[in-house]
Amino acid sequence: MNKIDENFPSLSVNFGDELIKNSNIHMNVKQIFIITTEDKIRIAIEKNRKNFAAQRDWWIPFGILITLVGTLCTAEFKNSFGITKEYWFAIFVCGAIISFGFLLKSLYVLYKNWGHDNPDDIVDSIKLNKTSGNIKETIEIPAKKNYAEVPILENIWHQNHWGGNCSSINDKKMFFTGTTVPSTEGADGSHINIDDILEIGKTYEISCFVKAALHTTGKFRLWCHDETGTGNSKVNATTDFTTPSPFGEEIKLNFTPLRTKNIRIHLQYMPGEGCIEVSDVRITELKI
Repeated sequence: MNKIDENFPSLSVNFGDELIKNSNIHMNVKQIFIITTEDKIRIAIEKNRKNFAAQRDWWIPFGILITLVGTLCTAEFKNSFGITKEYWFAIFVCGAIISFGFLLKSLYVLYKNWGHDNPDDIVDSIKLNKTSGNIKETIEIPAKKNYAEVPILENIWHQNHWGGNCSSINDKKMFFTGTTVPSTEGADGSHINIDDILEIGKTYEISCFVKAALHTTGKFRLWCHDETGTGNSKVNATTDFTTPSPFGEEIKLNFTPLRTKNIRIHLQYMPGEGCIEVSDVRITELKI
């Protein structure tokens, strides 16, 4: 035993314990998780690919234009390759005009996409934080399919529009439960506004798939009108309140806009026991 051991025979220090007891430790492990689908990732990537491309697409026509203008200002054209100097001059002038046109188009695209290349914007587009209440930009009626699907997402549907708490959204489906609602109408529900999607005078079928849990006494109806807050017309169409089948059924109505191209789709619930599930909301153009 050496001299130090003789003087301090029982000295033992746990440096790990001492470090913890005498230190302030701050933990920052908070994370935000995004659960989404492959198609939404692809849409976000494609959209932002165009934003990034717009920042450099103007370089090519700008470079060509500068080259051609510089040539026109400094060069002396001569007859060559069987083409007269006048034709050479005209060719360079046409090239400069075409390049200028492409430059203006590229600058317009750059202006429209300016500021949308921020990484936060890319993340927000995946999280759907940028989706507005009026989703005309995400809903179209393609000519080949003849119908448009109206997605059931929390940030685009106005839920419980008469102050209740009967409506909820999960897995792109809307659920209605509850035995009371505060509305004097005796019902509550959710609605969505879609502006400038219809054609005046055409007839459309508005439909959704609805089913109820066993022993449900609550009732559901589909209601549509053309007043969305941007116009004062009100063409109405509605179904009767009914309790859907437990096996599911399609509920639909015909709607013909007469003064505006807008539509507000209501999913309405009359309270009762059980639960009603709504999915597959569609707008179909009818060939009448």
